[in-house]
Amino acid sequence: MKYRYPRMRMPVLLSLLIIAIFLPSCGSRISEEERNEVYSLIEWNLYYARTEDLNGYMWTIHPASPVYSETEAQMAALFQEYDLAYSIEEWEILSVDTQSARVRVVQTIKRLAGADPFRDNRLEAVHILRKNSEGEWKLYSTEISESSLEFLE
Repeated sequence: MKYRYPRMRMPVLLSLLIIAIFLPSCGSRISEEERNEVYSLIEWNLYYARTEDLNGYMWTIHPASPVYSETEAQMAALFQEYDLAYSIEEWEILSVDTQSARVRVVQTIKRLAGADPFRDNRLEAVHILRKNSEGEWKLYSTEISESSLEFLE
């Protein structure tokens, strides 16, 4: 017995073809320029944290972030209390579209100076970036995987 494929009508076939062609470009495909802009923002964020430049650090944060004011207050306190070394061990763009991106990082923070109770740590986080009104990538929020938090001795 010969198996016969069901006959597809032209609009259905055309729709499937369009999905097959354009769907990959909607996911995590990103131009080299966009990739560089995303990574550059994360590098600037890290640089401003290392140099304890609060204005610069806040320049990397999206002004509409629900934690904008809280982030500013926390970073001001950290900069005043501690001298910390920040490094990113791994990073990868998980997804991106025209207005948002998700970037996974493995980050280490070590205390160089300052009083206890700060403990050196390594953690995995996902930065959610969004474009601002000028079309620039900014950090909107960060999801920290608590199970990945490791205190270093």
